[in-house]
Amino acid sequence: MTRSRVALLTGTQGLRAVTMDRAHVYPDLRLIYNRIKKSGNSSISLYLNELVFGGGDSDAGAVSTMTRADYRSELKNARSAGKRLDELSLRELFAARHYYRFTVFRNPYARCLSAFLDKVASAKRRYSHFPGAGQQDMAGFSDFVRFLESGGLRANKHFWPQCHLLMAPPDQFDQIGQLENLRDDLSRVCAEIGVSLPASLDLSKPHALERRYQGKVQGATRRLESFYDESLYSRVATLYREDFAVGRYDPDWRP
Repeated sequence: MTRSRVALLTGTQGLRAVTMDRAHVYPDLRLIYNRIKKSGNSSISLYLNELVFGGGDSDAGAVSTMTRADYRSELKNARSAGKRLDELSLRELFAARHYYRFTVFRNPYARCLSAFLDKVASAKRRYSHFPGAGQQDMAGFSDFVRFLESGGLRANKHFWPQCHLLMAPPDQFDQIGQLENLRDDLSRVCAEIGVSLPASLDLSKPHALERRYQGKVQGATRRLESFYDESLYSRVATLYREDFAVGRYDPDWRP
């Protein structure tokens, strides 16, 4: 279905064809969640799956680690609780115009470092040609940021500004939350859609499945001081200026 028809049926102004697939629609919850790479979107998808089908984020009885294949299978199953806009019927699209729309931003300093650590410093094959590949230090991170400054910002969606991963302009959302305040923000979403957020869900850290998949969680926030100096803070703040504004983050913040 064309972008213009989806936009018309859902009443969405400025719907973007290139990021329309970032929207996951949960008809049972009357909810649309706009996934943003490197901003907790996998954990949030797993939590939303539990809101739809029940269950809880618990490590009780779980094995200590899980394979990449097992993790991807679990995540795929969780994401199947939602539908993409282009998978909805005409009736579902029309109903979706009344759904609550939300997304979650992440502190841009932590998000940029997380992308570097997860994709580039880890020397994953797909990212091995990017500057800083295989370097787990400030010098490698500085090389990576220089690459972003030289046009690399659009090289991969993990590096894109969060605002550029929205399905539509920010004013088309009911809520833009912060990953660092996920429990309060998701509680507000649940109150708006009339469901209860299970007390068993520990939203202060990544979902249990992510913690069990070794190498998935980078812990970027607690590592900021090891990778940033004042010059890098300034450069990243310039690159992601719009994200700081829309996500309500202070570029002068330091850990």
